[in-house]
Amino acid sequence: PMKKPCARVGSLMLALLLCVALLPAPVRAVDKPAEVTPPPIPTEGDVWDGSTEAPAKMTKVDDVLYYEISTCAQLAYIAENTDWLGKNYLLVNDLILNDVLIEADADGGLLTDPETLKEWSPIGKSSNTFSGIFDGNGHTISGLYINQPTKDYLGLFGFSTGKLNNVRICNAFVYGFGTIGGLVGYGETIENCICSGVIKGKYRVVGGIAGYNGDQAIRCINYCSVSGTDSVGGIAGYGTQINESENHGAVFGKIAGGISGIGNHVYKCANFGTVQGDDEIGGVVGRSKGVSNCFNAGTVKGISRIGGIVGNGESLSISNCYNIGFVTSDEGDTSAGSIIGSDGALFDKDTITGCYYLKTDEINPDLFGCGGFDDPTLEPAGFFARNESEMQTQATYEGWDFANTWAIDPARNGGYPYLAWQDVTDVPLTGLTLGAKTVTLSVGDTAWLTLTPSPTHADISQVEWTSSDESVVTVDQNGMLTGAGEGEAVITASCGSISDSCAVTVNARAFTEYRLGKLTLRGENGSKLSAIPKGRFFVTVPVTKQEDGGDALILLAAYTAQGKFRGLMYVSVKGLPAGATVEVTLPIDNARGDIAVIKAFPIASFSNPVPLGEGVTFQ
Repeated sequence: PMKKPCARVGSLMLALLLCVALLPAPVRAVDKPAEVTPPPIPTEGDVWDGSTEAPAKMTKVDDVLYYEISTCAQLAYIAENTDWLGKNYLLVNDLILNDVLIEADADGGLLTDPETLKEWSPIGKSSNTFSGIFDGNGHTISGLYINQPTKDYLGLFGFSTGKLNNVRICNAFVYGFGTIGGLVGYGETIENCICSGVIKGKYRVVGGIAGYNGDQAIRCINYCSVSGTDSVGGIAGYGTQINESENHGAVFGKIAGGISGIGNHVYKCANFGTVQGDDEIGGVVGRSKGVSNCFNAGTVKGISRIGGIVGNGESLSISNCYNIGFVTSDEGDTSAGSIIGSDGALFDKDTITGCYYLKTDEINPDLFGCGGFDDPTLEPAGFFARNESEMQTQATYEGWDFANTWAIDPARNGGYPYLAWQDVTDVPLTGLTLGAKTVTLSVGDTAWLTLTPSPTHADISQVEWTSSDESVVTVDQNGMLTGAGEGEAVITASCGSISDSCAVTVNARAFTEYRLGKLTLRGENGSKLSAIPKGRFFVTVPVTKQEDGGDALILLAAYTAQGKFRGLMYVSVKGLPAGATVEVTLPIDNARGDIAVIKAFPIASFSNPVPLGEGVTFQ
């Protein structure tokens, strides 16, 4: 699993983006503040043949169980089986859903022959949401193709109320009716995700990462060309709270923003892409309630209420932001400003503090910080016009936090300030935090610990992992634990004098630890069955823990009469005291009608498949 913040490395893959980003380039090009490039199209990885297959292997990360996803077929299985939408998944391989370059024209129209593409069915719907954790683990999913102009909630995920993190998507084409995103149509918690390709919606909210972000998106980067006829953003069409994110793609919409079309609260974000639309067009946000510590370096074009940072506000608060991008109205509307397009600040509807904008004979010579007026003596408090040299000088930005939030370097970002989190070099480490303080393993089990530095962009490439007793548990330099023997030990991750620790308990296992009772089959209406039916049914098995030990996985395997394996389900039994019995129930889908034998048996874990008792059979 990824042990650092989202990796920001990779080879340049701009051909796909340039073919769709044909709007005027930003007037002032700036160097990237850090080594930030789109995820490259993988040349190796599992290529999808259109099939599905149930995931089987499990692992622990921070004492949480995950299914490992190593093939496209396993990923597709989750999308097609609602019973799997509440589980946790860890991507352990690059996946190639379509092994061709998906190309589009300047309007986002598909150029690649659709007959050569396999279409993806999103994971989760509004009626059956994905509610688990999906950790992309820094691996790349390439060739995502969805072309459904009458469908809602489209993306790699359709509807997610769980957590999506560390996912990298490239070579994507997603087109739908509304609530469209490269990663997810509707998603709540999103962290450390990157997407490149073409994202297009006919209506409602459209975003490069998420169409609608219901909770928080943090540390996300968009390279997609994103377009729609309503609210459109580089990160999200609608965003509740977006932090520490960047947009590099072209954004087109009726209401449009480089980060979010409509964004309630946006913090520490940057836009480098061109943003174009009709009304309420902003370099960072089209319409917002609060923006702080953001900057825009992209061209912003529209008809009315056009701002370098925000197009229009709702009792808006903007603080510590700057704009160096070109802002223009296609029809010469006066509601264009280098910071905010609407005139709310003139009438004390908006609160503006510490906002600076570049004003020269070439860059926005006729604009002021706020749209709606042409008298510089009336400019509201909080707006400051400065020339190029002044905008490249730290002393200009009175009251800004250059110790933690901002940084400035003549060799980076064209000499203009950039956000400290964008810098992945020369950042002093102040703290380390392991993802779990206690972990329980069995002998032979493996598990992972994640490690987060403070600040989150500090370098932890030199971290050292140690075990206080390697006869109990060992740890490699990626944070992978292996139970070696019964006992207790402490795992420590350290960089110099800074460290954090986790207590690990390793339990021995015995074949007599669990006993399974008789299997009982019931139909969907709850009626007891005497034979295995065609279609969907449920299997219940009593599980008794006979002696002290550890947790178990109860596996339920299905076979044909000829002994061909047809599928595997599992359920975890955790914290059961010795002498106690619990009944567990698992669903079986016998759509083909060929399942003739069902076997159940207890094991320690998928990584340590030690039998913990006799199996039982129904046939």
